[in-house]
Amino acid sequence: MLGIDVLLAQYFETHLDDHFGTAVRRKIKDRLFERYGLSLQQSLQQFDIFEKVLNEFFGNASKGVLKNLFESVCTVKKQKSNKKQKSSFIEVRDETLANFILNTYGDNDKKAILSVATETALTLPEILKKSSLPTSSGYRVFNSLLKEGLITEISDSSEKSEKTRFKSTIKEIKVNLAGTKLEIAIFFSKEALRGSRVLATVAPNLTITT
Repeated sequence: MLGIDVLLAQYFETHLDDHFGTAVRRKIKDRLFERYGLSLQQSLQQFDIFEKVLNEFFGNASKGVLKNLFESVCTVKKQKSNKKQKSSFIEVRDETLANFILNTYGDNDKKAILSVATETALTLPEILKKSSLPTSSGYRVFNSLLKEGLITEISDSSEKSEKTRFKSTIKEIKVNLAGTKLEIAIFFSKEALRGSRVLATVAPNLTITT
């Protein structure tokens, strides 16, 4: 269940030079490839590996380094959902990520697939049927969303024959115009939140509502 980590990885990568400098980034990149055979982006998607290598370079300071890197892309905030409980959400800071999300949900075919899998995890055939897209183009759009981290894979082993189901990584998007600035808040699905190594590292006190 790597939806969130895959979604954010490419945007983390664009900020690495700002945080580490070109020389250190190159050393980290070389170490990842030598030891694990992974590129920077692949290791960011498999965040625990990137975290291990970063710890070699920064030691105890690596947690703070990771948090600063994360907050260059987005920040974790909480919204009061009722008197007793607050729900965590992500406020997007990276303009490229914000545009990507808005453009994705502005695409009718992509929105059709994401919408049917927002509330309930479904098998791929169920998603394609409910979205009413032609099978060939539906597969293509689905695979693109999965690769981009906007669909989260959920293995359901509770049944006799294990089935793989899928759910939209993002549960809700809120857009607000503050002066000339566009503010985008993202509420992730609880399954995506629980499967994110990135958020477990940089936001261990994250509130996951049921």
